Amino acid sequence: MVKWFSFDNANAPQLTNAWGCLIDVLDACLISGFGSQNISSLVVSNGVAKATFGTAHNFKQFQVVEVSGVTQTVLNGEFKIIGLTPTTIEFLVSSPDLTATGTISAKLAPLGWSKSFSGTQKAVYRAKDTSSNPYFLRVDNSLDPVYDTNYAKFAKVGILETCTGIDDLSGSQVPYDNANPNKNWVGTGSSSSAYVGWSKWIYAYKPRFGSYDYGVFSDSPDNGARDWILIGNEQSFFLLNAFDLRAGKTNYRTPVGFFILDNGIEKRPVLAASTQYTYAADYFNPYSGLTESAQGFYPLLRGDNSINSNSISSIITRASTYSGYQTGLNYQANLGILLSEIPIKDNLSNFLGNADLIYWVGFDQSNYSDKQLIVDNNEIFIIVKCRQTSSDTTYLGCYAFHLGHIE
Repeated sequence: MVKWFSFDNANAPQLTNAWGCLIDVLDACLISGFGSQNISSLVVSNGVAKATFGTAHNFKQFQVVEVSGVTQTVLNGEFKIIGLTPTTIEFLVSSPDLTATGTISAKLAPLGWSKSFSGTQKAVYRAKDTSSNPYFLRVDNSLDPVYDTNYAKFAKVGILETCTGIDDLSGSQVPYDNANPNKNWVGTGSSSSAYVGWSKWIYAYKPRFGSYDYGVFSDSPDNGARDWILIGNEQSFFLLNAFDLRAGKTNYRTPVGFFILDNGIEKRPVLAASTQYTYAADYFNPYSGLTESAQGFYPLLRGDNSINSNSISSIITRASTYSGYQTGLNYQANLGILLSEIPIKDNLSNFLGNADLIYWVGFDQSNYSDKQLIVDNNEIFIIVKCRQTSSDTTYLGCYAFHLGHIE
């Protein structure tokens, strides 16, 4: 089941200008869920359950809630919201008409992943569906000893083939550089000349220019909470977060994540991240997860510890065909939304598979609002605005994410 989460849900963890907060977001969405609230009444009529809360619940349409504490156990479990008001939600159930009893509560249901190992502001996660995605995602959101705490904030991320502890880096992994095995995890140098991390999920930085979004890691970001949204299922997830707090820039995001490629024969896990191995005082480009020729995609090759900086890229990422930047094709609006799967190729242009959950958008994003929900032929999509390049202010596009179907 596809689930989605937002920074403005009740009791959502926040991405701030602080170390460790990205781990809090991932723990909440992947492992524990969040936003538990008491339900004052739960009534079933004609297969639809209506839950009423004492105050505004801040759940959103088509999010998945986990209901617990109901005496009638058929009503305990995970349900997709199909209707709501500020104080009520509705979802489909297999139950006769009844008024539920018990001490009832609801929260956003997690993706159901596992947290294999943890440390101080570090975690190793694993997908719920290990048959499709058997690898480990390591996230190090701690302050590196050679880095200044006031600099830009990010997590160092990588895929591990095997892992026996939070600091076990002995197995095959990506990204990996034979000439510098610790390149992704251990910082070198000091202060503004420090090199820290190679594959990053950036969440707080301060742009250096007015119309360009290049940043410098050694600049101090503004304090405050950033907009974020996370979308995932049993084998994949994407995180899209704002980087800075400038007015009107909260939808300047880029998709990063840990997801599956499927070519119909095999499934392969891939990491999307910002690949920035630069010293702290140098300029960097935050939009290099799925945008800008899809820098930062790495396939994990089984048993091959030699894979290094050879990234792979999506086919539809260039110039005027940025996803959602403008109408890429002429089409009739009455035919519905224009989406396509995103095929991924390697550096030799070999087809590797289509990306899970995410779709390329063939229409101009200006016709849609950020995080707009669209139902097309009973299938649910959410439109998420994204910055397509750091070069100037014009390239604002979007991606569509498939949230499943109306049951």
